[in-house]
Amino acid sequence: LNIGASRSSFQKIYEASLKFRILSQRKRGFPVTIVSYNSVVLNTALDEANLPLLEFENRLGYTAQLLISSRITKNLSVEVAPTFFHENFVVLDEQENTQYAVGVGGRLKLGKRWSVNVDYGYHLNRADSSPFKDPLSIGFDLETGGHVFQMHFTNAQPMNTNGFLGQATGDWSTGDIYFGFNLSRVF
Repeated sequence: LNIGASRSSFQKIYEASLKFRILSQRKRGFPVTIVSYNSVVLNTALDEANLPLLEFENRLGYTAQLLISSRITKNLSVEVAPTFFHENFVVLDEQENTQYAVGVGGRLKLGKRWSVNVDYGYHLNRADSSPFKDPLSIGFDLETGGHVFQMHFTNAQPMNTNGFLGQATGDWSTGDIYFGFNLSRVF
């Protein structure tokens, strides 16, 4: 069980999340691990001066994912993530509030402490007029014992699921990418 709370300076998003394992991969049995990830986000950057009819519930968004992963070898893991996400306020009128995506990704350990990660999200019902792109991220992890340093290059600036799946603005083909850095600590 993993319970999380976070705040992102981009769009001033607060997020609460819950992640729990449903099934575990077994060496000579079940071939995948299935995890449920659920979150609620609160966008505090929406401006009431520009949106006079804004209500509290318009600031909320929700995510539900199944993270289906498999450790193929001791150095290679892959994942597919069918995703439902809902935004009570969407930037484009043409965009449905309820949205669907499928994420795919993988991790390749390069040594005892280093790994490379790749993640792509395919948005299944993006509005035709949308300026947003499907997110693609390439990252590196450095494990130091008690900490994991993560360095990512991506075309999505938001860190929360609703944001990076629904509102990625960068374009890899033009060099419009972002750099992100995370530090994780297990207690």
